[in-house]
Amino acid sequence: MNVISFLQQTINLGPEIEADLTHIIVREQFPKNHILIRPGQYYRRLMFVEEGLIREHYLSMAGKDTTYRFHTEGSFVTADESFTDNQPSQYTFETLEDSVICSISHADFENILRQHPELEQLHILVMHQLIREMKERITALQFQTATERYESLLKSQPSIFQRVSLGHIASFLGISQETLSRIRSKR
Repeated sequence: MNVISFLQQTINLGPEIEADLTHIIVREQFPKNHILIRPGQYYRRLMFVEEGLIREHYLSMAGKDTTYRFHTEGSFVTADESFTDNQPSQYTFETLEDSVICSISHADFENILRQHPELEQLHILVMHQLIREMKERITALQFQTATERYESLLKSQPSIFQRVSLGHIASFLGISQETLSRIRSKR
């Protein structure tokens, strides 16, 4: 689904707003395994996944590659600390499939919010999505067992299991691949 159609499901976009958004949205295609953002990079764009899959990950203090989030179609994505606070990203954002990404610069985002205050709903939508994802992640890691985290991911993003390697899934769940295999064999 393209970003304008997605927004029209949530926000009443008039023809003028739609034209202004179309003018500033950049639509790009990226191949599988393309690095969109690297740690230490300032990334002041808000992305929307039209097609494909993005993995957000980091290296732990022990040097272990750890998956933080998966972003699938219909997701808004950004390096939160860069976009909102003008700080360098702590994460790597990598396409795991050929992907179509729409994006808007921070400056254009701020300008369009000033021009069309009714688009503040978009800002709230994006912030709610990001906060919800972070809250769910923290809650899962603090309060759920490995099996509960697996079941939760299976329920919330079932396609991940056909699209992502078991190693990436295990790192997202905070478990070893062996533990993931044992959990899967019990189902």
